[in-house]
Amino acid sequence: EFAQGVLTCETVYVVAEVDEQAMKEGVPQFVMAYIDIRLGVIICGLSGWNITEHVLRYLIVDRTAAPAGISAEVA
Repeated sequence: EFAQGVLTCETVYVVAEVDEQAMKEGVPQFVMAYIDIRLGVIICGLSGWNITEHVLRYLIVDRTAAPAGISAEVA
């Protein structure tokens, strides 16, 4: 349910933590990114760089709308 795209299975949005080398090249330690399922790579949302080899771990972002009656606001 987290994948999106033409066939709803092409892209998954994530917050990725990158290694020291990527940070030395200017990538923030935690960066919004997406996994391109077809190509099997992780792309930095800020730069468009392929950061696959530098990702230590990632957390999937649920981009679906909040159910009716549930506030999306943060307290």
